[in-house]
Amino acid sequence: TGDESLLDEVAGGRTVLDHLRRLANRADDRRTTFGDRRLVDLGSDAWELLECVPNYTNAVASLNAGYVGMLRSLSSLLEARGERDEADRARGRADELAEAVIGQYAGAGRWRISHPHGDDVIGHCLDFELIAADLAGDLTEAMRAEMVDFVLEHLIDGEWMRALSQYDPIAPLSDRPDHGAAGAFAAWPGATSYGLTQLGRSDLAAEFLSRVHASRSGALWGQAGEAIGGGHYVVAERGVSNRDSNAAVAVTEAVLAGLFGIRADFEGLDRPAGAATNEYGSLRGIRAVGFDLPVARGRTP
Repeated sequence: TGDESLLDEVAGGRTVLDHLRRLANRADDRRTTFGDRRLVDLGSDAWELLECVPNYTNAVASLNAGYVGMLRSLSSLLEARGERDEADRARGRADELAEAVIGQYAGAGRWRISHPHGDDVIGHCLDFELIAADLAGDLTEAMRAEMVDFVLEHLIDGEWMRALSQYDPIAPLSDRPDHGAAGAFAAWPGATSYGLTQLGRSDLAAEFLSRVHASRSGALWGQAGEAIGGGHYVVAERGVSNRDSNAAVAVTEAVLAGLFGIRADFEGLDRPAGAATNEYGSLRGIRAVGFDLPVARGRTP
């Protein structure tokens, strides 16, 4: 909406802007005590991350990429508010962390997980999704192509997808229909589609999004879709799965920000991007700066 006054509102004893600072700067508070000490250590409890993937702990590439995105977003916001020294520090830390994340690439679309005792290599959709979303500009063309190939060959399968490659060494120990090799959490098709758009393959994202609804026709999107063979999926009924998750809103981001380029970010306050009409269709009722809402006073689109 462009209403920057929200940033100065106080909630829980802090301004909203200070909450954003605190979230982004946790990247410094949680640096690893192993390796080159640049990555963020998310801890050794798998239940605090992907729950059912036992080796998805410590310095995972996905959430480290997310911290890069938060730091760069914060830097853009601070720069716009005239706080250039702090903006430069955030940008510098983001670039340092981005370099460390890129160093975790294991080839063929897979990423390393760093632990105190050594590294694992994994093929999980969350690494693809967050790295494509936040580090697309840091990737080489070869890396981008390999990541897309990995998604097409190992994750997307007919009407839905798998969160984890079924050929991954940890797959037999990760048999769950949301984060394992048996299916995918309801947010993953949307987040994966958004990642494809950021890697320059909007055509593949649109094609995938045009058919995933077929596997959801029997009910709500729910928590997970489970493979039943032949590229077909059903709403998962076993384990901890539920039918009332709202994670399918990730598809909305894939359409608005991915296919149409309309991103609700801080840079968009100055430079609204995207278009309401393109080869994928037309959007109406876009309540965003530069579309149905004016650019903030004193700013130029």
